[in-house]
Amino acid sequence: MHIIIRNLITVVRNHTIAQQQPLLPMSNYKWQQVAMLLMALGLPYEEMMPADKRKVSVKARQLLAKAQRNSHPTLDNDSQDVDNVMPNSNDTLRAVMRNRHTNRRLQQLQDDEEKDEDKAPATWEFFNLMVYNAEQLIGGRVHMPALLLMVTTLQQQGHLIDYPKLETWIQQLHLIKPVNWLTTVLVEVWGMEEDEIQYTYNPHPKAADMLYKALHKLLARLEKVARKPRSLGKAILMPLSQTTPKDMKGLCLLPRRKTLRYAPREALPLMLSNFHQHMEAMEE
Repeated sequence: MHIIIRNLITVVRNHTIAQQQPLLPMSNYKWQQVAMLLMALGLPYEEMMPADKRKVSVKARQLLAKAQRNSHPTLDNDSQDVDNVMPNSNDTLRAVMRNRHTNRRLQQLQDDEEKDEDKAPATWEFFNLMVYNAEQLIGGRVHMPALLLMVTTLQQQGHLIDYPKLETWIQQLHLIKPVNWLTTVLVEVWGMEEDEIQYTYNPHPKAADMLYKALHKLLARLEKVARKPRSLGKAILMPLSQTTPKDMKGLCLLPRRKTLRYAPREALPLMLSNFHQHMEAMEE
């Protein structure tokens, strides 16, 4: 694994799960790449970067801001700031499913939970977050702030979650495979302990490698920006407030055609929609 990616993982772990793992020595140029990765992933780089390396974030921020202006030339001067286009983990994430039948089932579960005298708000909050991340995965991408929010939610509110009810909901919405992938990443990449995962899951053998490869591809693009700032395109910089879970673009993970294996009922409507849009574009 690239040393920049190693330190990126360590920096995020140290901030998210309060670990104090040692960082590998690198040049300021490479730490600049770490800062750019954190920014491009929508993570709080000013908080996560080591105290003695935060000055390099200024240069990284300037480079991404310039690339952002090249990507969105219509933005006004007040909006031409890299901080304004990065997703914020504090934003409200509301899960919406692509399949109409499954989405109605999701809404029915929520209505039933609100009427239940023994309702557990923490359980629904975590399930909503889980569904949101599953939908991102089915769309072929990862929204890193929302994924890391699963870590902090389990650590802070895990004792309040009704896990049997959570597993029932996962099965009813046919999200077992996406949840397996997400949970494997929480454990193998972001360092959660097995005993912190109180719900049943089967480890995905390739989940960690898939995420590492996506990070390496993103790093390669950012290294080009560091040498010569240019347009990054909308695949990285996309305001969360202006998008929906269906069209928000996060870290590109895999082609959408390959997500069919994770949740066919959810992936098929997306594939059909993409095909329809492609046909319309050809007619024009």
